[in-house]
Amino acid sequence: MGVDIGKKSIEFCKNNYQRKNFHFLPNEGTIIPINDTKFDMMLFSSVFIHLYPDQIRGFLRQCKMKLKNNGVIVADILEKNDIEDYTGMISNVIFY
Repeated sequence: MGVDIGKKSIEFCKNNYQRKNFHFLPNEGTIIPINDTKFDMMLFSSVFIHLYPDQIRGFLRQCKMKLKNNGVIVADILEKNDIEDYTGMISNVIFY
């Protein structure tokens, strides 16, 4: 199950990764448009860098409700604390 805010990304995946058990859906911001599925794992790549801390908390609460009992969330986050001084490529990410 793939979700993205980019409609072109969703169309690309639908056209290039056609499998009967592959599904791709557009979403709006921090709302996951999936209600009838519980997941073993949720992966977020370059998502949280675009959200404010209160949005991240709300989003993760929503995600927790969509996980199975032993489900996990895997995500990358920007490690640098002083974002104003940061320039260049993201070189350090932490996985929790």
